[in-house]
Amino acid sequence: MALIAINGVWISILLGMVSTRFRDVPPIVASFLQVLFFLTPLIWPPELLGQWHPIATFNPLFAAVDVVRAPLIGVPTAPSSWIMLVSVTVLGCGLAFAAFARFRSRIAYWI
Repeated sequence: MALIAINGVWISILLGMVSTRFRDVPPIVASFLQVLFFLTPLIWPPELLGQWHPIATFNPLFAAVDVVRAPLIGVPTAPSSWIMLVSVTVLGCGLAFAAFARFRSRIAYWI
């Protein structure tokens, strides 16, 4: 759960900065999340992908859901989900930190 919370923090910081600068971003993000919800195996099992099942391992949202959902239903979490979640967390935190460090003096003017 700590990794999910850390991901939520860096995504909030990054999208908050981008949304402050560009006013069109919040509706775009809302539309993108709706499409991502249907593309991620949340309400349908990933086995329905058949031979395309490895594509689900490259979806960071599926990795986050798998890390939380698998222990709850008594199934072992896929090792690729942990690798994907940790790598997305590290890369995202680095990106959000770099963007905030670069643009923190301009945020007040964007508002």
